[in-house]
Formats: sequence, structure tokens, C-alpha cells
Amino acid sequence: MTQTKLSIRKVAAIGEEIGLELGTQMVKGYQEANPSDVHSYLIGREIIDQILAQPGCVGIKFFNAYNEIGEKL
Repeated sequence: MTQTKLSIRKVAAIGEEIGLELGTQMVKGYQEANPSDVHSYLIGREIIDQILAQPGCVGIKFFNAYNEIGEKL
């Protein structure tokens, strides 16, 4: 298996603005296809700012997980 190392510049540029209309369509489609899944995550600006302020931080990667009582996060 070959792994590709992303440069810091490439990681910092990941993502794009998709607009409200397309975003709404994408969310609706996902929620209809996965009605029992978690539909959203909310992370406050203060903690995001703290994370991004760390030296060398160029982005945030989110993982789905289960908490200590088995709930999907």
C-alpha cells in the first residue's frame, strides 16, 4: 500500500464553499438515506480557535466515534 504524505499547504487548503442550496440538498439527501444517524455536530468557535491557534496546526479532522456509553458521536 502506498501512502501519500500531504504537505502542510495542501492540508490547509482542503475544503470548498458549496453554497446554501447545494449544502441543503446534500444534508437532506444524507438525512433521508440515514434517518437514524447523527445529523449534525456543533463545536463552539472558542474551542475551534484554540485548536487552530496551536503551533503548526493547519486544519481539523473529525472522526465518528462512540462515547463511553456506546452512543455514536
